[in-house]
Order: sequence, then structure tokens, then C-alpha cells
Amino acid sequence: MICFSQNEQKTYPFAFDQIHHSYSLLNPTALKANDFSFSSILGFNDFNSLSKDVYTMYIKADLSFSVKNHFLKARSKPKDKKPFHKLSLSLFPEKEGIYINKTRSYLGYSYALPINEKITASLGVQLGYINYAIHIPGGSSGGAPDASVGLGLFTDNFSIGISANQVLNSSLTLFVNPIKFSRFYTLMAEKSFTIHPLWKLKSSVFSTLNTPFSDLTFSNLFYYNNSFCMGSSLRIKYGVMAIVGIENIELRDLLLLFSASYRVNIGQEQVINTNRVELTLGINF
Repeated sequence: MICFSQNEQKTYPFAFDQIHHSYSLLNPTALKANDFSFSSILGFNDFNSLSKDVYTMYIKADLSFSVKNHFLKARSKPKDKKPFHKLSLSLFPEKEGIYINKTRSYLGYSYALPINEKITASLGVQLGYINYAIHIPGGSSGGAPDASVGLGLFTDNFSIGISANQVLNSSLTLFVNPIKFSRFYTLMAEKSFTIHPLWKLKSSVFSTLNTPFSDLTFSNLFYYNNSFCMGSSLRIKYGVMAIVGIENIELRDLLLLFSASYRVNIGQEQVINTNRVELTLGINF
């Protein structure tokens, strides 16, 4: 039985455990340049829930390109760094069994501009639409516009980004149930350390602000030969995650990425009281 309340329900997009692969879902800022890339993340609690159509998914395609600009060309720029634009298309489908479908769709744009020989600044915006559908006899569906903006700074071994999400404070009503997409903010910083010619450590912190709960994640990932990855994350009030993966695997003109993670809940005050599996596939052209 599905029950509804007349009390306003505030809702926020789900942040994946593998936030280092999915932060662009929340922040449209371009923190790196690829000619073209495609990535997909599938998250579920267990294979039994996946068989019952309970999952979250993130699919994104990015296209980076440069456009000649005589004003920018006249300014002094680093010889090996150029401004670039990035266009993105994102889909974020989420299913809660066979009855409830939630889908977010976005078109994003970002612009990155080197400000000196080491630092590049980036600004991004994404506009989209949120659709909810209840598939029961006499069911209901509805949608609302959505938007987010982001800022970022990055170097070869450091990046930091901030974003304002659901800035429109949109809402929709299903049956008698009002749903509010309230504004919130995110912050993520990542730093790379070379600890050996073949070993690198990437440490990051991610946080949300202005949400009913504190989503705070600390991650440490070790990379061998810039390819094999393993590490762990602590997501406060969610649990501890172990992750393994391979990146920068060459296949003709492609670079492939695959990673898998498993989260185990710890403690008693958990936001979500189930373990979680996430699988990521990425392709850079």
C-alpha cells in the first residue's frame, strides 16, 4: 500500500558514495577537460533489490571544446593552457520498485579560464526538469523545472568546487502530497600526493549544506601507475565504503574506467540502514 500525506515533503538528489566520479551531478563546473567523455553509475542496496527495480542511476555525456576569442587571445595566457567550454547532458533515473519513478534531466554548460600558469577557474550552470510518476490505478505524475550553478578552481593536483543546487525552489504535487525541491549547497575539495614514482594518493572531502542531515564524506584513494585504484571512504551517518577500480586503460583511441564500491553501515544513527553497491563505467575519447 502506498500512503500520501498533505504535509510538505522536502526532497534532495541522492549523492552517490563514489562522489569523486559523480560530483558533476551536483556541480556543473568543469574541473578537467576531455574531448568527449561518457560515464554511468548504477547504485543499489543488493541484487535482490535490483531484481525488484529498486535502484539509482546516473548517466552523463560531456563534450569539451575551445573557441577562438580575440579578446582572450590578446591577453597573456600560459603557453600550454587554453580556455575551454564544456557541454553536458545528464540523466538521473531512480526507481523505487515498479510503482514509483523519479527522473532528473539536465543540460549543462561550463567555461574554464586559466588565470595563471597553474590555476584554472571555472563557472558552470545546468538547467533541467524533474519528473515524478506514480504507476498505480488512478496514479499521478508531475514535473518541475530545476537549475544549479557552480564555481571551481583546479590545478594539476588540486581542485575545489562549490555549488548552489535546486536554486529555483520548485515544487510539485502528487495526489495531495506537496513535494518541495529546496535549495541547498555543496562543497568538494580534492588533493593529489605523489608518495612514490608509481604510487599516488588522492584525498578528498565532500559536504552538503542547508539540508536536514549532514552529508559529510572523507575519502582516501591510492593509485598504482595511474591505473589501479583502491581505497576507502567514511560517509558520516551512512557508513564506510571500500572501493577498487581501474582507470586510464587504453583501448585503441579510448581510455576506459571501471570501479566498484561496497558500503557497510556502522553505528546506530544511520540515514539509510542498508548496505549499498555502486558500479561505475567511464569512457574518454
